[in-house]
Amino acid sequence: MSEEKVLQVFHYRKSNDYKRIHATGFWGGVHPSGELHFDIYEEVLPMPTQTRLIQDHNGIREEASGPISVERIVHIGVSMPMSAVPGLIKWLQEKMKIYENETNRNQS
Repeated sequence: MSEEKVLQVFHYRKSNDYKRIHATGFWGGVHPSGELHFDIYEEVLPMPTQTRLIQDHNGIREEASGPISVERIVHIGVSMPMSAVPGLIKWLQEKMKIYENETNRNQS
């Protein structure tokens, strides 16, 4: 019977400027200082500048005008020491494996 030894207890709290965001992508690289830096962005279709309700022989339809390109809204930039990257990769791989297992179980 092995005995467990608690090495460290961590307490969590959210900063005053904490916010939850939706992310669809990341962009960045290794900073000259040696840290990994990446921005987290969300791709969205911009809101139309104007919409019109039009009635013709086919009925009523809505027509939108404005920009049609996809916007990338950068929500936050993250910098971390390269020594933390393997832990991030491992954590992401663990979450992906859980997701894949749940998806495969639900498809069976």
